[in-house]
Amino acid sequence: MPVAITPRPLLPEKQMSFIGVNLRRERLDLADTECAVAINADFHTRPGAAILRAGRTRLSTGTFTGQVVSVDTVNSVRYALTTSNIYRGNTSVAVGQDSVGSSLAPYRPFNDSYTWAFIANRNAMYKDNGLSLLKWGIAPPTGITPTVAVGAAGSLTGSYRVAFTYVRKVGTAIAAESNPSTFSAAQVLAAQVLSVTGLTDSADPQVTHKRLYRTLNAGGLFLVDQDVAVGTTIATSSQSDSALGAQLALDNDVPPNAYKAVEFQGTMFLLGDAAHPNYLWFSKHFVPEAVPAANFLIIGGGQDPLITMVSALGQLGVVSAKTKWRIVGNNTSGYTYLEAVSKRGTFTERGAIGTDQGTLFVARDGL
Repeated sequence: MPVAITPRPLLPEKQMSFIGVNLRRERLDLADTECAVAINADFHTRPGAAILRAGRTRLSTGTFTGQVVSVDTVNSVRYALTTSNIYRGNTSVAVGQDSVGSSLAPYRPFNDSYTWAFIANRNAMYKDNGLSLLKWGIAPPTGITPTVAVGAAGSLTGSYRVAFTYVRKVGTAIAAESNPSTFSAAQVLAAQVLSVTGLTDSADPQVTHKRLYRTLNAGGLFLVDQDVAVGTTIATSSQSDSALGAQLALDNDVPPNAYKAVEFQGTMFLLGDAAHPNYLWFSKHFVPEAVPAANFLIIGGGQDPLITMVSALGQLGVVSAKTKWRIVGNNTSGYTYLEAVSKRGTFTERGAIGTDQGTLFVARDGL
């Protein structure tokens, strides 16, 4: 006669949608019901579901203006970026942000003593060190021309011109520098010194000094002569040609307004420039405040704008509306891009995140 067989019941963990964290397997071998990391998730109160663990703490009792798009902590200072304001802790430090959104990238520039929170937005670009909100980059002394004249007796003989920049010094080192003023007229000297006036101060509070540059005799290159403190608008140039310093840089341009900033291998990358939706801008190496006008890649076509980017697994990825791109190269030899095999793109500026398993992003057919 037939024998009734009672099926063996499933183990409780086999009945659950989520089992929990499994640290005994390689991450690539985890089952769909397992995970490698769970932060503030409870798998046991409601079997089969991941719910938020008890013990939440309200960070702010105030009301923020606009929708919060990101929260980041730099140097133990919490920043909240909304569609209209920038908040340091619970205090609004900037208003009038573009509603497309903002992003924050921590970075300590070369020669600087602070790790700054660099904040990108289409209406204004900022940096904050937990104490002061300042402009990202230094605007040059546009339309200002220093005046030169014959000074007292000295050792200079020949024809000389000058120019000056605005700088932010940390101690004795230059942390950031602007592009130069208009070049002065030439002044002929005969065993004299060069008198310089018209070194107008900047209204930007981050500027600590003006850096004076002078040519060699009848030369075309401008070399460092001296630093002039804010508040002083005159100087005397008396150094010999051989004592002058480094050459004047003409490409310390301020960054364009953009909504996405990512630091990658010592360079700051920017996208979301409203005037150039397919441009990926990049700064000088270790100098995030200088974004030369020639430092950009044009990626994709005009009908496929760049949406977001993310750094993961030692690579920088850019996602457009229709596809994805990987940035390769370096700041010395140059950058280029490679399109991914998969054509999926994203439709949201805040829909991508880097993980130790790669990049997750929101596409129109799922995650």
